[in-house]
Amino acid sequence: MRRLLLLVLLASAAAAQPPDGLAGRWSGAAIYDGTTPRLFDLEFAVDGDRLETVLTMTYNGHERFGYDFTFAAEGPLDGVLTSGLFGEMRLLVDLDEGTLRGTVTADDGAASPVFLQRILDYDLPAYTLAEVSFVAGADTLAGALILPDAPPPYPAAVIVPGRGFGQTRGAGAAWGTILARNGIAALVFDARGTGASTGDDSLTTGAQRVEDLSAALDLLRARPEIRPDAVGVLSNSAGGWVTPLALAGRDDVAFWVSLVGPAESLADQQGHTTTGLMRRSDQTFSQADYQAAFDFQSALVRLAWRDAPWTEMELLVAEARDQPWAEFALLPEGPDDADLRYYRLHAAYETDVALARITAPTYAVYASDDFIVEPSENIPKLRAAFAEAGNEDLTVVLLEGANHSLGRTGAVVGEGDWPQRWTRLWTRPPELYTGVVARVRETVGLAD
Repeated sequence: MRRLLLLVLLASAAAAQPPDGLAGRWSGAAIYDGTTPRLFDLEFAVDGDRLETVLTMTYNGHERFGYDFTFAAEGPLDGVLTSGLFGEMRLLVDLDEGTLRGTVTADDGAASPVFLQRILDYDLPAYTLAEVSFVAGADTLAGALILPDAPPPYPAAVIVPGRGFGQTRGAGAAWGTILARNGIAALVFDARGTGASTGDDSLTTGAQRVEDLSAALDLLRARPEIRPDAVGVLSNSAGGWVTPLALAGRDDVAFWVSLVGPAESLADQQGHTTTGLMRRSDQTFSQADYQAAFDFQSALVRLAWRDAPWTEMELLVAEARDQPWAEFALLPEGPDDADLRYYRLHAAYETDVALARITAPTYAVYASDDFIVEPSENIPKLRAAFAEAGNEDLTVVLLEGANHSLGRTGAVVGEGDWPQRWTRLWTRPPELYTGVVARVRETVGLAD
């Protein structure tokens, strides 16, 4: 039976017993503004009066996860399927024609046609899961190894998600399954105080996250099904602060894949996020404005790093509120502000010294329209650090038109009518996935 992603299938209590003929795979698209298809597959399994559904996002690395659909025996054909997918989706089930057709209605009331057709079922490359646990500091972290469906031993990667991705093992599962389907095992784990791990995530420091990654690397190197000479890291966003600190000085890490990872400190990155937002606005600022905004945001982080009293921060914030760039800055309302708490806990996120000690082959992906980790600021710093380290095995890839999510923002583009003017949906470029997989396979010596 096909093993699915780490997320548990969402089984909906149907309003009526779904027909057996609904079981199987259906492939199609929702068409936005009459111009642009959002491709996806639905796979249904009928278990008595329950309907289990798996959604495959074909444009996003074939990411698969459970999604809630409800069947009702109503309408002129064989019934109706409803869900909250992409908006409010309603599909007529036509088993004679082998189609699901209907509409998805967005929050603004715009309706887009949806059409899916039954297709021959197919298997993506299989993988298996193995529950694991390991000790990091005073805590025990729980996770899972995502293993290729092939004879061991395997190369392997620890997946390190970013700040905004949540901290359970599910945050890295999509990349983990992509690697496993290409012959590379992956370790995903629950951060301290989340999932089945002990501890308190709200109190976890940056230094402890570094400790966690180091322990995860040691676990992989000790596992009998893993090649100890082919263990590496795939990090995303803020994981790019954790990884250099864990890898600095280690000579047993085979590769590092860094996705939109900062090559500057948290303080400087926050300053450049503010100036990046200013540059992308429709307002005009002087060079002095940009410098003042950067200095404020960076200084605020550094005050939090040394746990300065709120009275000291409050004076700085009050002055910033009167500046022309104030709307683009993070202006905490009080000492318990969530961003201040994050800064205080992550004073370890100074990376330039650590980057200059990395010996692992590195594949770094940046996005041209990323204002959170500005490529113009971070790529030169990354190159300089690797040059200082004497590490010439650095590949930097810049995805044109992509943002911090490594996808292109949805928008109406072009002039005139279709096909010159059309709706572009958020999507990640396929070369993101193929590039990462090819580089890791080449580095660990897997034959094509």
